[in-house]
Amino acid sequence: MLLILDEAEHVRGYNVSRRERASTFFDYLARSSHPPLRSVLPPLSNDHGHQLPPYWNRGPHFGTVVGLTEGDTFTDRSLSLRDACVFLHDETDAVMLQCPTAEQYKNWCLEFLRSVHDHLPESTQLLANEDDRARLAQVLTEEFRQQRASERTLRLWVKLASLVPSVAMAHNADTVTELANVVRAAARTASGQLLPWEV
Repeated sequence: MLLILDEAEHVRGYNVSRRERASTFFDYLARSSHPPLRSVLPPLSNDHGHQLPPYWNRGPHFGTVVGLTEGDTFTDRSLSLRDACVFLHDETDAVMLQCPTAEQYKNWCLEFLRSVHDHLPESTQLLANEDDRARLAQVLTEEFRQQRASERTLRLWVKLASLVPSVAMAHNADTVTELANVVRAAARTASGQLLPWEV
């Protein structure tokens, strides 16, 4: 069995520095998908005082894949991995992803827009033409390039790419030019190039 947890930035705070929070469901999941931890105390009881059988003393019982935006937690070198995130027990548990280059981001946008249109052709007619998709991907890539690499958050740029079909499906743009303008303005605002009242 394999558990996949996405949007796990919402559970970043469940670390062993906060013992009362780390003894929640997430700590149980983490312990059950790792070899037993011999040198740490068992999880604390939950708010209701229920005691679970110590199944985490044997295992692992299943695999767990966690999608986690790195955030500032992992820049604090004084924290161990387990203190940074209860799901990480040692260095081999973490696979750090690198932010793509502008060209890689553009290619991903092209493939993403093509795939969305292939699956939802009736709702995304503005994405039907390959040249139009390339134009929209280029708008995103130009704005991507404008943001300093040290400030780029991949999660933001994935959401901005997702805005393209969202606007098309909501019929909030009548032409590809109008759609490109909406996306450009949103990207400049979200990436900090413009203040909201400047749009």
